[in-house]
Amino acid sequence: VSEPIFRAAHSIKGGSGTFGFHEMTEVTHELESLLDRVRKNELELRSDMVDVLLAAGDLLRAHHTWLLVRE
Repeated sequence: VSEPIFRAAHSIKGGSGTFGFHEMTEVTHELESLLDRVRKNELELRSDMVDVLLAAGDLLRAHHTWLLVRE
């Protein structure tokens, strides 16, 4: 389960970095690091982590919307 989510975070991080969206890059870097540890079985995914991942997704969505509206 974590591999597709890790890949999505990795792609978002790369794209946001390419276009200079530094805040989005920082958030997705943290998500990617957490998900990498989970997929390598270095860390067990807990419900509080899922809550943070979902909140981060909401934050990224809101930031993306803000970027679109400000243009």
